[in-house]
Amino acid sequence: MSKILITGGSGFLGSHCIVAALAAGHEVRTTLRSLDRAGEVSAMLAAAGVDAKREVAFHEADLGNDEGWSDAVAGCDYVLHTASPFPSTQPDDPNDVIVPARDGTLRVLRAASHAGVRRVVLTSSFAAVGYGPEAPAMSLLRTTGRRSMHQTNHTSCRKPSRSVPHGISSRTAEPRS
Repeated sequence: MSKILITGGSGFLGSHCIVAALAAGHEVRTTLRSLDRAGEVSAMLAAAGVDAKREVAFHEADLGNDEGWSDAVAGCDYVLHTASPFPSTQPDDPNDVIVPARDGTLRVLRAASHAGVRRVVLTSSFAAVGYGPEAPAMSLLRTTGRRSMHQTNHTSCRKPSRSVPHGISSRTAEPRS
């Protein structure tokens, strides 16, 4: 099968993608900001039935640095980029999330391009489209006069966009790729 790099292996989405890729028979490697977290990630994957020490290659690569990305992506057929800063509390400066997400995505894309990767898949977050004053559901109501199911069931789409730098970072990184 194919060799896949899944960035952000310690994250919710990244860890689930590792499990799915292994179940589909792919060879998997993942990135962590620090290899000190490999034991924690291995334990999390073990709960899903994955022997990470045997089935997953861990590579140290940080979205904020160029180091490590070339090695992580070398020999891979595909890259699934799930890594993105997701702080437990909102930072005072949204750029603390936006800049590393944007620049990290560009680092992953450059490394993948130089390595001859066949395809890169960028993941995003609902926060990229679902929050803020111009959330799609709000625009739909204003232009059509109809309420969408999303707007009816999820009032969180009305939160001010300043409160979700993670969503801004996703929207900022995607067009550049």
